[in-house]
Amino acid sequence: MEVAGFLARALAQQETGLISEDIGVWFITPCPAKVTAIYQPEALHHSNVSGAIAISQIYGDLLRLLPEQASSSSIWCASGYGLGWGRAGGETLAVGIANHLSVDGIEHLIPLLEELEMGRLRDIAFLECQACVGGCLGGALTVENPFIARVRLRKLAAKLPQAVEYSLEAFQEQFGDIFSFRGEVTPRPIQPLDDNLFLAIAKMDYMEEIVKELPGLDCGACGAPNCRALAEDIVRGRARASDCIITIRNRLKRGSSE
Repeated sequence: MEVAGFLARALAQQETGLISEDIGVWFITPCPAKVTAIYQPEALHHSNVSGAIAISQIYGDLLRLLPEQASSSSIWCASGYGLGWGRAGGETLAVGIANHLSVDGIEHLIPLLEELEMGRLRDIAFLECQACVGGCLGGALTVENPFIARVRLRKLAAKLPQAVEYSLEAFQEQFGDIFSFRGEVTPRPIQPLDDNLFLAIAKMDYMEEIVKELPGLDCGACGAPNCRALAEDIVRGRARASDCIITIRNRLKRGSSE
């Protein structure tokens, strides 16, 4: 996303003569984490992207307007490997490293990262981690059923060349080194529920009560990665119980039956 945003902004400057501050670069995303990545970029002073738009918000408009376009143009053509990056296992297929491990689903990923932190995965050369089940196809902001989308993506990727020839030297000569981090990636401190220990314990108990009331599906439709994260957001005042559409639907069902 950052590389594409940099290239789009640079080409827009060349074509229009505008300064960077007057150019907007927007990313259509299936993933709420991309919003965080834009406003809180890691190892970058600022993001090359202005903001993100959920595909679910504009999918209907795009679907209605696209047939009106007589032709389409693209600066670069995506490869089959690049397109397949959106599904779980797509990264490992693209990098071609034999000794790899691909994991998707936050409930599977967290224990795996704990294993990695304890030094139990030293024999793995490449680790692909996808928080959403199915990869980006299973993002909370997507429209299509992720299993149907996976089949369609696989068929579409098979029609494209598996790799697109390009010159890294030519990219670097024109744009500089845009494929490397420019700063240090540092861990973020854990934020306590409250600075007061007694209040923090009380909020922890309240959070456990909320977790019991939530469906436990970890569907991500509320925008949180799992039900426990939503419960924590509710306790912190960042979310409401009504953000869980499953809970609301169950309440409506119970009300109609009564």
